[in-house]
Amino acid sequence: MELRTFTPQEEFLRKASTRKMVTWLIAFAIVMFFAGLTSAYVVSKSGSYWVHFSMPTAFHISTAAILISSIFAQLALFFAAKGRKSMVPAMLGITLVLGLVFPYSQFQGWKSLVELGN
Repeated sequence: MELRTFTPQEEFLRKASTRKMVTWLIAFAIVMFFAGLTSAYVVSKSGSYWVHFSMPTAFHISTAAILISSIFAQLALFFAAKGRKSMVPAMLGITLVLGLVFPYSQFQGWKSLVELGN
């Protein structure tokens, strides 16, 4: 059996191909996971054991906070890449504040669900 060594370029292409395949597999697994959760939700909602309740406002706030903080984090990366480094601390500061709002509002939302008996 003969062992063949790869050139650095061949090795790079093999690694890149492997990473690409793993990325596609992970993306497929995530899509299938959420498809399964969605299916479970639809099936269980038709049953009599599903608990009906209104979503606490705190969860809407936490969702908005995490989405907006992601936007500001991306803006910080954008400004850093464009060389506008004076904007980066402000963008990251807003991201930090919104990142702290998220767990606080999650805690408040779960607290209100427990108080309602859910």
